[in-house]
Formats: sequence, structure tokens, C-alpha cells
Amino acid sequence: MKKTKTYSFGMGKRESHDSSDFYNRSLYSDSLFKSIFSQEVPAKELVSMDTIRLEGWVDKIYCQSSENMDVIPDNSVGLAFTSPPYNVGKDYDSDSSLITYLSLIENVAKEIYRVLRPGGRYIINIANLGRKPYIPLHAFFYDIHIRVGFLPMGEIIWQKAKGASGNVAWGSWKSAKSPRLRDVHEYLLVFAKQAFSRPDAGESKISSTEFIDGTLSIWDLPAESATRVQHPAPFSEPLARRVIDLFSYTEDVILDPFVGSGTTCVVAKKRGRHYVGFDISEEYCRLAERRIDAKGKTYMPSEKTESSELSVGFGILGIDDPLDLTYDDLQKYFDGTLTSEKYDRFKTEFTNPTNSRLYSRLHGLGKRLRKEYPIFENAQRVRWCGPEKQAKTHSGAMDLIAMNTPISVKAESNIVSNLSPLHIFERVPLGEVPPDRSENWFLRTDPDGYQSLYSTVRDVRLVHFPSSVEDFEKSASPKDKEELQLEITKLSGVHKTRFNQEYRKMCRTVAVKSAEIFNKNFQRAREGNSRTGTAQRLVESLFRLTSVEYILAGTAGKSDYAVVIPSTTEWKKDWEITYVEATPDLEKQQSVVNIRIDYRNKKTKISHVANFHVEIRWSHGKFRFAPEAKLYKNFKWTEIEFVKKIFS
Repeated sequence: MKKTKTYSFGMGKRESHDSSDFYNRSLYSDSLFKSIFSQEVPAKELVSMDTIRLEGWVDKIYCQSSENMDVIPDNSVGLAFTSPPYNVGKDYDSDSSLITYLSLIENVAKEIYRVLRPGGRYIINIANLGRKPYIPLHAFFYDIHIRVGFLPMGEIIWQKAKGASGNVAWGSWKSAKSPRLRDVHEYLLVFAKQAFSRPDAGESKISSTEFIDGTLSIWDLPAESATRVQHPAPFSEPLARRVIDLFSYTEDVILDPFVGSGTTCVVAKKRGRHYVGFDISEEYCRLAERRIDAKGKTYMPSEKTESSELSVGFGILGIDDPLDLTYDDLQKYFDGTLTSEKYDRFKTEFTNPTNSRLYSRLHGLGKRLRKEYPIFENAQRVRWCGPEKQAKTHSGAMDLIAMNTPISVKAESNIVSNLSPLHIFERVPLGEVPPDRSENWFLRTDPDGYQSLYSTVRDVRLVHFPSSVEDFEKSASPKDKEELQLEITKLSGVHKTRFNQEYRKMCRTVAVKSAEIFNKNFQRAREGNSRTGTAQRLVESLFRLTSVEYILAGTAGKSDYAVVIPSTTEWKKDWEITYVEATPDLEKQQSVVNIRIDYRNKKTKISHVANFHVEIRWSHGKFRFAPEAKLYKNFKWTEIEFVKKIFS
């Protein structure tokens, strides 16, 4: 037997996909084949492409049918990636017939063929439908796109769920009478225009491991939650990322003709590409635009914060409808601190289904403050501090100022502050000002555990990375850190088990060391000359005290509250710290340290206890940035003896 390239290495033909014999068969070259499949266009005959001007038509969502995309020039798009409406009663498309539906798909395919660059790819995510009968939609899609002229490059099986967690419609349970197959996969059909290879040059930034995984025909990637994204059939970001990285160049134009929740466009922007999206639903066009602006979230965190503050502000002013104000009204009520641009964003966010109920509650809370806090009864103006805080020209607890009274808005959160571990465990108990920058707390408190955790990932498929985690931290590029994070998500079997074990072990050690450092530094400060400064720093950091008295108002579960937080000076007159201790919580999966504060009234000598806990963790992916420390309160503000209750 004559050996082919892979066969000579001892690999079977079936396993290696050695198809040299197949391509020489008449099956691949007869007239029937040629009448079905388009032929690849020789490179010299490909359309000569001048530089396409991108100004004016890219990085936009068009609220119109993609059956007519005349805003896009010919031969200008590097990749089209979409998931067409499934036409199965979802609330975002019509219940049209199969013939009408496939006609739509064909019309869109013709437009995509026109706008794709030679060698450009069209990737379609599609699921088959039904059971009695089973409708193989992907077969219809092959027929349509081959007739349009696309070259089929292959197909990918996207495994969305494992068997145990997928559909549980068994049919006849444990019987051959009528067992029902349960779909846990969808298809990605891969087509090209005119050529299987891109004739134009471009930059690809895909890692070696992602390229290896991406070129497999089965992808095990998570699906997206419809509830979280507010769309009945949202894309998975990891899926879009892999498609875009594998099949397009940096700065290519990425097209989604059925944009839906906008995930393709979100990921295209994140990956350094331009995007164009089409959808006939105005609601989903707005959702896509919001998610693009928010880098994939259904709202910007800053917009949620701002809208929460402004909702309370409108309530304090006694304004019943915060969505119906003129520019002159804004100037009058907010002393120029609320611009028309910010107000327009507020109006959009106030009606965002994700948070609209919260904003309505906070608006009502503000109205209640106006009614129950006497000096607010005649409030005519509110100063909003949000822009000043963003510009870092103002800091502290103040979000609003009404009648010369600062107000802090704290909605649906027990988080007191988000600081560096060095700040909480070393500088606060010493009564010192926090540093501008923080070191890697995991590496400092458990260098051996941190090294072991790194090695469990690095030794699997990243042996080209430095063997020392310290060397990696010093030399790694953002791309390297991103690749390491991706590899962590791909760990399985014994590698995943080992990683989780090493992570929990490190977390316990870090918690123990952090508590020891806190207690040691606090004791050191108590025995030195900074005893008073230490107590003041603790009170300010843990109880959010400032140099001025202010109102803290917000939501907690099903109840709303408003309290008056005393100034640091007022607190020191009547109260003192009597006991402080940090203890590691070894039952948690993260590094958690509990902090107990005993305080007492100087006159009555009655002691009270307030409990906090600190979670030390990565918040933006493992190994990508230094870990953060989130300080949480384990109490309600109305339970603290030195605050004055307005209502609860």
C-alpha cells in the first residue's frame, strides 16, 4: 500500500482524515457533483478589491430587514455570523410557513454573498426542529446556500449541554416503544465565498490552544441565559468569540443579519473588529446597542449607579414623573449638575426591564424622605455629585446634596467597599492611608500555593509559558493572561479536579494568613502611639463615616431604609472601639475573613457588636489582575446603635 503523509506516521486514514484518495475519485469530479457544488475561483480571477471606506456604515445597528443591505458596499465584509430566527413560536418572529421562512433565509444569503469579500466566511448557527416529524433544518440550509453559490467548508457540532442537564422529554421511559432523542447540540454551518482561503492578508491574534480547539469539529461551549440577556434565543459569548477569532482578521467587518441581543457585535468590538447588525425589532435593536455600549452587559454598572441616585433625587424633589422634564426643568431642579445627555440615559435606563422595579422603589424612597425628614419637605433643588465623583474632583459618601444635607444611595447591596487586600488587612488596622497601588496578595500570602495553582494549568497545554508564576506575572502580556484564563475554563477531568483542589487549598491558606496579618497589625498599632488614629481609621473604613454627617438611604431585601450616619467627630464624642478580631472562615470556597468589631457607648458602658466579612478573590478572571478585597457588612444599618433611624 502506498503511504500518504499521515499514514506514514502510523495513523489510520479514518482517524487522520486523509482524503487524498477521495479527491481522485470520480465521485468528486463527475457532472452531477459539478452541477450541485460551486467551484473555487482561481486566485488570479478573484475580484480585485480596493480599500473599502468604512466611514458612515460600520459600527452601527440597522433596524431593518437584512433582505436589503444596500448600505453595505460589495466585497467589504470579512465574516458574517448569525443565528437565524428559529421560526418556532418564539416571541421575536412571526409564525410563517416553512416555505416563507426558507425564502427569507435565501434572500438574506444572496445579500451576504454580495457583501462578503472573496474568501470571506458565512457561519450559521442552526438547530433542527421537532420530533414528529423531525425537521432537519440544516439540510435545507445547505441546499439554499449551495444554490446561492457558497462553498461548504464543513460543519461544527456545538455541544450546549451534557446529557444529564439537557432536555428531559424522554418519550417512552426505558421502553423501545417511543424513545425520544434529546438535543443537546446545535450546528454551525461554515461557508465561504468563491475561495476556501482568504486572498487578502490580515492579522490574526488567536492563541495556539484556541486554534487547536477551534479546528475540532465538536465545540463544548456553554449556552447563554435568555433571562439574563433579555432575548429568547441569545448567542453565547464564548461561541461568538471563537468564531470571530478563528474565521476573521483583526479590523475585519463582522456582520450579523439577525442581530437579536447583539452578542456578535459585542464580541466583534471586544476583539478589535468592526461590526454591522440588522434586525427588524426596534426593541432588540435598542437592546443590542445598549449591550454594545456596556461591553455585553444589559446595562452599564455606572448607569445603574447613576439612575439609582437620580431616582432618589427626583423623589426628594417631589417629582411624580421623572421622565417628563424639559432642559429648563433640569437646570432649575439640579443646578446644572444633570445634563440633557445624562438625563436621556437616565430615561432609557429607568425603563430598562432589568432594573426598572428597583428605580421605582428608589423613586418612592426619595418621596418618603421628602415626607418624613422635615428639612426636605420644602426642597426645591438637588445637587447631583455623580459627575464630580467620576471626574475624581469629589470623593466620600455624598451622591446627592439637598438642603445642604449630603445623601448616599446604597441599593440592593451589602458591600461596604471594594478595596485592595493590602489596604484592609495591613493599612487599615495600622491607621494608615492606603497605597496608590497594591501587590498580588495571593502571591504574598501563599507563594507556594499560588505556584501550584498556576502549574496545574500551565503544565497541561501551556508549557511555552514560564514555569515560575512570578516570572509569568512579570513578563506576561494581556494576551498571555487571556490565554491562561481560557485554558482554566477548558480544564476537565483530573486536571479540573486538581485545579479546584489547589484553589481551595490556597484560599484557606490566604484566609489564615490575612487574618493573622490584620490582628498582628492592629495589636501593633494599639501598643504604639497610633491607637487613636487606628480606631478612627477602622470606624471610617468599616462604618463609612466621614468628616460630615450624612443620610444613608437604600433598599435591603423587601424593605427600604434611611438612617443618619454621624460624623467621625460626633462618633468619637460618645463611642469607642473595645475589641477587634479577624478570623478565617475555612468553610467557604473563596478566601473569606470575618471581622468582629465591639463598640460601646462611653456614658452607658453598654457594648454592641458589628460583624463584617472580607472576600479576597479575582473579579476579572484568574491570574489576569491582582485580587481584590470586597468588604461586606453582616447587619442592617438600622441595627447599628450609633445611627439615627429615619425609617426602615
